[in-house]
Order: sequence, then C-alpha cells, then structure tokens
Amino acid sequence: MKPYYKRRTSKLLSATAAALLISSAGTFPASSDDCSDEIANVEAALSTANITAEDMVKVEVGHATAVSKQVAGDSAGCVEDLQEAKSILNLE
Repeated sequence: MKPYYKRRTSKLLSATAAALLISSAGTFPASSDDCSDEIANVEAALSTANITAEDMVKVEVGHATAVSKQVAGDSAGCVEDLQEAKSILNLE
C-alpha cells in the first residue's frame, strides 16, 4: 500500500487535472461555433441570393477559405474571410 502522502498527491493531481479540463471545455469551441454560425448564415443566404456570377465566385472563394481556416482552428481568420461574402449577400 502506498504511503498516505503519495495517495493524497495522486488524488490532488487528478482533481486539478479534472478541474482544468472542465474549466477549459467551454472556452475553445465558442469561437469556432461563432464561425460555424457565420458560415451557416452565408450558406443559407447563398442558396437564395440573386447576385452576379462574379460576386458568386467571390462569395464561394471566401466561404471555402473560411471553412479551411475554421478546420485549422483560426476562427479570427475565418470570420475575416467571411466579411466580403457577408457584405455581397447584404448580411451585415
């Protein structure tokens, strides 16, 4: 049987690790969800948009780069790439 101080240290480390995991669980997905919502808004507007072929290409390129940045974890870049698409689709 382990001495008391080793059991206590092990429990303390486990509790600390669990607390860190729980506290950080809600912080990371929030930004990617924001980008997911923006992507969904652009996709919904794109399906009913009446825009020129040139603007359609701009929106599709912005959408594609935003999705790739979202997958890479760059939510700020994702939102930035969607700005032009949102302005073309009058979502702002």
